[in-house]
Amino acid sequence: MGTSRAVRALAAIALLALAACDGHPDGWPGMRGGFLGFGAGCPDLTGTYRLHPAADGGRPVSQSLVNRVTDNARRSRWHWETMTVAGNARDSLVLTLRRSPEMQLAYRDSMTAWGDVGEYERRKLLDPRVRWRGSFGAMDDSAYAANLRKLALRGEEREVVRHGEHYTCDGGWLVADRLVHDPGPDRNQPRPDTVIGTVALAVDRERHLVFHAEYPEDVTFSLWCGDGCRGIPLGTWTQHEWARLDSTAPPPVLVEETPWADPFRPDTVTVVWAVDPMQGADEIAALLRPAVRGPVTLEHVARVPGHYRARFRSTGGRAAFHPVLDSLRKSQGFGTLTVTGVAPDGDGHLLWLDVYVASRASATEPTAIERTLRRLMPPGATLGRVRRDGGVFQAAMTFASRQAYGAMLAALRREPSFQQFEVLQAGQVGEQVTVVLQLRERVIP
Repeated sequence: MGTSRAVRALAAIALLALAACDGHPDGWPGMRGGFLGFGAGCPDLTGTYRLHPAADGGRPVSQSLVNRVTDNARRSRWHWETMTVAGNARDSLVLTLRRSPEMQLAYRDSMTAWGDVGEYERRKLLDPRVRWRGSFGAMDDSAYAANLRKLALRGEEREVVRHGEHYTCDGGWLVADRLVHDPGPDRNQPRPDTVIGTVALAVDRERHLVFHAEYPEDVTFSLWCGDGCRGIPLGTWTQHEWARLDSTAPPPVLVEETPWADPFRPDTVTVVWAVDPMQGADEIAALLRPAVRGPVTLEHVARVPGHYRARFRSTGGRAAFHPVLDSLRKSQGFGTLTVTGVAPDGDGHLLWLDVYVASRASATEPTAIERTLRRLMPPGATLGRVRRDGGVFQAAMTFASRQAYGAMLAALRREPSFQQFEVLQAGQVGEQVTVVLQLRERVIP
């Protein structure tokens, strides 16, 4: 009986301890509208708060509705640094998460040092010649810039949360579901987040954003009494956790450089009028003119070694070239169209376009291209199928490392038998890189 009384006494002490742990943390400022924020209506949460580093952060932050934004673009190392709250909580709020320019640039340097394929592709897209290549030439500048941002660490992410849909208000607090993240052991089939309790948000008198998590938990009082001893169930109790974020200023916006918008001119070539089985320049001009519209005019078409070079003029800015290029790429009769120059000229802009006709199929066998590629291949490279597609060849290759991939690209740039090559597709799994290359032979009439 004495042991039973002792156990009951200890259990009572445990209950008292639990009951004493549900209050506002000692030393924290009081809440607006009263010590614990009691009051009517929704709280005013507007402001900017520091997410990382957060001295008093914790699970209530990651389990709150902030998780709706942070989980959409989670990077284990490259944290979101601030969160700005705007709007009226009685209707809706806009949560804006930001990273500083310093973090974004550090990420790029890290990915470059690591040899990340995505960062390699992003840097390649900064070249103005690439900006006008293929389908990019039909994009306006804003669409091209947006495409570039997809390859970089995002500096900003926004989410709109609405009253009645994502949260409610109670006693001067904004109350939302508490999301518990437990993906389980199978990464391929993670368990969804579970709602257990609530997380309430309010602002204290010193402009901290305060998070109060409240959730049920089964409590057991355990005593060591040898093997096989079971704890004493104390029932389901309401647990409380607190966290807060300091007020801060939003970081500046990273000003992106736009070298892809720089002017460039074509390399000097010798115009060739000698015999060649290609069509005449006048015939090519006739094929080009139906696509010319608005302030754009076709000034000149000349035959150059292996193809044609057309020069267009725009009196409406360089953006007027985009619909012309889009129309040309949808036309029949052309093989490859390559923009080799875009530059201001007087009161307008010039665009140079190298034109390869579709009917000019290569007589070279794919096995010959395969032999050339095998001669250039560094250690760690594997060549798949090589096939002919009109005047170009496509080859699938796999590289054991990013270094081997880079060595192959360097060898292709030096190879005189290829006039042009392009990476059509690139993917990376671990260290292994898989690509599809498109190659065009150098044709000397």
